Amino acid sequence: MIENVVQVQTDYVQSELEAGRPVDLVEHFARVVPIVVSCRLLGIDANDAVQLSRWLSATQLGAAGLRPSDEDLEELAGIGEAITLYLDEQFTKPIGAGFETTSNLIASAAHLVMNAGEEALLHSSEVSAIDWVDAVVEETLRLESPVQTTVRNSASVAALDIGGQAVPSGASVLVMIGAAHRDPKMFPQPQKFLPARCLKSVGTPSPPTLAFGSRIHHCLGIHLARLQARIALRELLPLLEGAGQIQKAPQWRPLVNIRGLERRDVVARLPEASVVSRTKGVDKLRKARARKVRNV
Repeated sequence: MIENVVQVQTDYVQSELEAGRPVDLVEHFARVVPIVVSCRLLGIDANDAVQLSRWLSATQLGAAGLRPSDEDLEELAGIGEAITLYLDEQFTKPIGAGFETTSNLIASAAHLVMNAGEEALLHSSEVSAIDWVDAVVEETLRLESPVQTTVRNSASVAALDIGGQAVPSGASVLVMIGAAHRDPKMFPQPQKFLPARCLKSVGTPSPPTLAFGSRIHHCLGIHLARLQARIALRELLPLLEGAGQIQKAPQWRPLVNIRGLERRDVVARLPEASVVSRTKGVDKLRKARARKVRNV
């Protein structure tokens, strides 16, 4: 099911690039795949996926105290009633959580690969295409974790000492996940995008991240999110090897707790500007996709 959803959106991106039209990877790929998958899993009409994604994005801006666009603000006025009529509470939570974080993960991974230097792609020829994409997903979860902060309450009977700071029993602690993922003691060269650090076949892999929480606070959707991202990127990355970026700088969403791109427009490179694949990892994916298309 996930493969079918990804295939439809990948074909759309490919058709737009081949026609010479710019395409926003966030709106037309990263946001569509997880919301359609979530709708199908929950038995909701997938035709309403785009509307649901707009509602969820608008409510996040409102919850953060930021002003949505005028268009979103207009919808936001009646959004609570609309969602209540459409979904009861038991469906709203899994869709919101599963959609937003996964879409941000997919978009951020594509962005990082498109802007990666040779150092980041150095080991792609030494591993399978599948392992390379898996490493890209894990490194993206570290460097651009979709969830940047979380709150935990101290369950200790006595006060805790964390880094010289006393934390009373029952106190709330704001955990900065994004900062933890850039701890040089845990991740050498923490500001660099280096998927090779996540490869089990190359040296000692980095420790697991906190992107999906830990222990009893582990995210229930961890396996679905990873699976969607891996399948989506295996199909998308080969297309982006021949694409160029329109914006000089990425447009990130103006949120503190959520890290994600607002948009990422790409366009096919002119023939004279095309280059040979910089990485055998992407090249393997491209050939695998070509074989799949021929066999359909």
